[in-house]
Amino acid sequence: MITDEAILIHKLKYGETSAILTVYSKQYGIIKGLFKGAYVNKNKAVVQLGNILSISKKYHSIDKLGLINIELKESYLSSIMPDNKKLYLLLSICDIMYKFLPAFEDDINFYNLTKNTIISFCSSEHNEKYYINWEMRLLDKIGYGLDITKCTVTGEKDDLFYISPKTAKAVTKDIGDKYKNKLFIIPNYWLNTDINNPTKEELLNALNILEFFLKKFSEDHNLKLPRSRLMLTNML
Repeated sequence: MITDEAILIHKLKYGETSAILTVYSKQYGIIKGLFKGAYVNKNKAVVQLGNILSISKKYHSIDKLGLINIELKESYLSSIMPDNKKLYLLLSICDIMYKFLPAFEDDINFYNLTKNTIISFCSSEHNEKYYINWEMRLLDKIGYGLDITKCTVTGEKDDLFYISPKTAKAVTKDIGDKYKNKLFIIPNYWLNTDINNPTKEELLNALNILEFFLKKFSEDHNLKLPRSRLMLTNML
């Protein structure tokens, strides 16, 4: 029997009252299981996306559907739901993880980041910034991360200005100017850690850059970027 903490990222109704749940667990990564009674009144509030759960499942069936037992630990949906933008940020996290992450790939640091990002939606005014940070970490995790630490051509660490859509690597302004119509401009707050409140334009630029590389991953793996993620730029 395995027991763990997990985030509920997807549910699919099964029969009259049951559901196939997909959770991202702290020690085991993505796990699926059949939860009986998911749609009876006492459990409806438990099976909400983004909820933090205590789960248990027989170890021998971890790679099969099997039965999963859950208990609610923490729920943030009631604080997030009244704000459409925050709701789509949460849905995007859940949908992207469900679509893009392989089963049973544990990453405690990424689990903690995801949980803390969801919690930040309840209190922070800078929700997009925290979400963008989460998405950058996700791209690192799936092998499509950005490298904005140095110029890929010269090795310089100063005057970085552009990102190449082909390599996901940074170049300096001097190097990139002649190709600027084919490059992304690096959001200033990515380079200047003293900027705590990026402008809406910078946030939109960041989301557009990350969306490009998420789509690239999607196309390379015959997937589709979730609608919830495509809606985020409209939310801004």
